[in-house]
Amino acid sequence: MLTPVPSLDELARDPAKAANLPPGVAAALLVQAAAVQSVLAARIASAETTAPAPAPAAPADEMLTIDEAAAILRRSRRWLYRNADRLPFVKRVSRKSLLCSKARLTRWLAIQPAKRYGSVHANSKAGGFTHDDQNHHPFA
Repeated sequence: MLTPVPSLDELARDPAKAANLPPGVAAALLVQAAAVQSVLAARIASAETTAPAPAPAAPADEMLTIDEAAAILRRSRRWLYRNADRLPFVKRVSRKSLLCSKARLTRWLAIQPAKRYGSVHANSKAGGFTHDDQNHHPFA
């Protein structure tokens, strides 16, 4: 009497059925499973190459107060308020309130010419550094 050959779905639901299979039937089922596995692996591989990768999440930008930005720039609060419209890292929250993007401030400083923070006499109106302090300036 012939016993019915279980399908791959039946073997997945009840692996104990594989214990009584003749070796030839087990080999035939293994070939079928390998063929299905190859087709599914190819489908997954093609989906991974055609699907666009999700964009990495942008890191949150820290917002600085005017006092913090002024300290980094070594400028006065008044200077920041006067130049706010020309500075790309400044966001006007209200008529009298500004915030500064730390990331944009850092990028802005990196592209500024060195002469911007060069030697300025300590008694000048703009304030700044003496010739001796020039070598210790963090942005030079």
